[in-house]
Amino acid sequence: KTGVVSTSAVDRNGKRYDYHPTSYAEFIGLKIPCWNELRQTVLEACKMILPVKHIGWDIAITSDNKVEIVEANFNPGMNLLQIVDNTGKLSIYKKYLGWK
Repeated sequence: KTGVVSTSAVDRNGKRYDYHPTSYAEFIGLKIPCWNELRQTVLEACKMILPVKHIGWDIAITSDNKVEIVEANFNPGMNLLQIVDNTGKLSIYKKYLGWK
């Protein structure tokens, strides 16, 4: 909601990282540049693909601070979201995907 990262990163094996393994940038507290523009770009793109209820967006922010959509992933690795906080996200998916 804010564009500020509030958790550590998690890999496919559930290992947590407070710092990026190659750049050593700290995750928690990291402010994503152009957050409002990025958010608006994705919301507008979602309107173009209305029947799809779950998309993972790959977004780039260029050196001149422009937001670019790289690709939309229609199977974006929901298993990773499930392990982020060890509580699962099935109830959220059911709500937003219209599952019963």
